[in-house]
Parts: sequence; C-alpha cells; structure tokens
Amino acid sequence: MFCGKCGAQIPDNSSFCPSCGANTSNTNQNPAANNPANPSGNPTPNPSAPNRIPFPGANRAAAAVTGTNKNQIIGIAAVAAIVVLVLILLISCVGGRGYKKTAEKFVESTMEADAKGILKLIPKKVKSATLENMGYDKKDTAILAEELEDSLDYSYGFLDAFADDWSYKYKVKEVENYSTKSLRDTQRVYKDEYDVKVKKAKIVTIELTIKYGDDEEYTEEMDVGVVKIGKSWYIDIADINNLL
Repeated sequence: MFCGKCGAQIPDNSSFCPSCGANTSNTNQNPAANNPANPSGNPTPNPSAPNRIPFPGANRAAAAVTGTNKNQIIGIAAVAAIVVLVLILLISCVGGRGYKKTAEKFVESTMEADAKGILKLIPKKVKSATLENMGYDKKDTAILAEELEDSLDYSYGFLDAFADDWSYKYKVKEVENYSTKSLRDTQRVYKDEYDVKVKKAKIVTIELTIKYGDDEEYTEEMDVGVVKIGKSWYIDIADINNLL
C-alpha cells in the first residue's frame, strides 16, 4: 500500500509512514481509495515532500534522535548551571589579603623602610581618623607616610650605620586568635574611635633573622597583630607603635 500523504510505498497494515511519519492506520490497502486523484493506483510522488528513502525502523530512529537532542540540551543546561555556580563561589571567596600575607607584607615594608607599603595595610577609615586627630586633612596620607618614615629611620636606621651590608629573612612560626577579652576590647576601640567593625583578630608570630658582617646573625620573634575588616585583613593599628 501507499502513503496517502507523500505517496511512498509502505508495508501493509503499517500505522505510520516511515518516509514522512504520517498516520496511516486508517489507510485502505486499495491505492485508488487512498488517492482518488490517482485511480490507476500508481504512486504519485508529492513534489513538495523531501526526497527521502524510507528505511526499516525510521520511526524508532527519529524518536531516538529526538531523545538524544533533549538529553544534549539538558546536559548543556546542567553544565552551564555548574559554571555559573562555580563563578559565584569564586567571586564570593575572592576577598582581600589573608592574615599571613598581611603580616608578611608588614615585615617586608618595615625592613625596607617602605612607609607607603605599611599605609596600605591600614584601613582607610583608620587613616582618615588618625589624620583628623593630628589636625590634618583626612585625605593627606603623605603626612602619615612622613611620620612612619621618621619612625622607621629611628628604629631601623642603625642597621645601615652598624653594617655596610646586611640582609634579612623571615618565616611565619605560628598563628593564634586573640583571646575573647582582647577581641572584644579591640572591637570596641575600632567601633568607638573609627566606626569600623572588626570581625576577627589574630596574632601572627614571625621569626626575623638579620644577617650582617662576616656571617653574623641576629634572630628575634615578632608578634604581629592583624584584624579582619570586611573581606580583608589589616595590621592592628594598636600594634604599630609597639612594632616600629
């Protein structure tokens, strides 16, 4: 028998045309009845139908392809959702400096007399409040840099006078949290004096070794206080006078 839609020859009692997919369950086996315009019974190709060669299992293959496409779409959507989730997690995790990096940067800036480097480790509100208390414009950080340079020259300038060639190295030995009382006191000071919220506070113990002369060494430990404000860690301003 023949398909009443596209004219393709199909097996008797077939429910669907393997060529165009049309429903042929009600199709009579008499070709003339199927296509009154062609009483001879010879199949008349539909010029608008695509030129396809029917093959066994075409319907099942089409269904399988459709299912595969759906699975691919679902898979792509799942991968896209995972990528978005990872990006969100990365953005949320990306913060400022860690507490170790902050303490290490403080040691490096101190030993290299880098006043500007130290200022970068102090929160903006703290710097502004300090300048106002000193009677200066709160944006004039150059004043603070000069004050720090004077302290650095006084504290570490003797090294240049003591030895023509000297170097230093350091390593983090241990890290511990502020005690509950110390943390509360620190939080209160920062809130009252600078209107800044301190989330956490730690003490980073650093072993500093200075080499000079003919393989002479001097080693000491520094306890560097650091506080977490927002997503970044800063030097505890109360510790600066003790360290410089």
